[in-house]
Amino acid sequence: MSGACAAHPAVPRAKPAEATSISPQRAVKADDSTLWVIFIDDLHLNFRDTGRLRDLFATISTALIHEGDSFAIVSTGPSSLAIDATMDPKRLDEAKGRVSGAGLRPSEILADLPETANSEVRYRAHLAFATAYGVMKMLEQVENRRKAFIYISNGYNLDVGPADSLASGGENPFSVPGNKFGAVQIRDQAAELTRQAKRAKAAIFAIDPRALSGPAPVDPNVDPAAWQQFWTTTRNSLQVLSEQSAGFVVQDDLADGLTRILRAVR
Repeated sequence: MSGACAAHPAVPRAKPAEATSISPQRAVKADDSTLWVIFIDDLHLNFRDTGRLRDLFATISTALIHEGDSFAIVSTGPSSLAIDATMDPKRLDEAKGRVSGAGLRPSEILADLPETANSEVRYRAHLAFATAYGVMKMLEQVENRRKAFIYISNGYNLDVGPADSLASGGENPFSVPGNKFGAVQIRDQAAELTRQAKRAKAAIFAIDPRALSGPAPVDPNVDPAAWQQFWTTTRNSLQVLSEQSAGFVVQDDLADGLTRILRAVR
């Protein structure tokens, strides 16, 4: 297993953190407002970009969350964010101050051999998908409300589908025991996540922050051909998650992307 380097907070081999609580009684109001879930996949965000991630979080919050809306915030890793559905703007400031990238470097990701049973890359993807899936299960219980899922991540250097069938023989791939995950199981989890998003009527709008403020820096420890393949695969993964859930991905133009999200949701 390729572990995180010293600049990255350690990620223990443990079950996903308990997801943000989104109860119908607390989240639903008899009006035409929106419930926004801001999902910060800090296990797949660059540590060196923490300052820009906090600015991005503030921009997204200001552009999307309007008076009367409520929001919930959850992270996948060391940022430890699990803010229940609320309308209190102070919680946005609290979350902004805690956002921090904890992702592996591209060279570390590419060094994680795909045939390795104890793959750190696949394990982190599982944590992200399982956390998002748990929130989507709760969103399914929220009725009479517009819902949107803002998924902030650098994406995954994995084939995430779409999968036509489940390798587990029809069993929910998130219920399979163990902490070692094969490539097919991860693809099945991604597919089940998007199916649950449809059941919850909460489209995924993924935002890839890497190229929103100019060209993404190239990892000097990765040769150009491998870098291009990595870049394409990670961006495609977010596109699959978004489009399979009736959403779309924002990768280059943030202002236009946020405007499109508002039009799609409202």
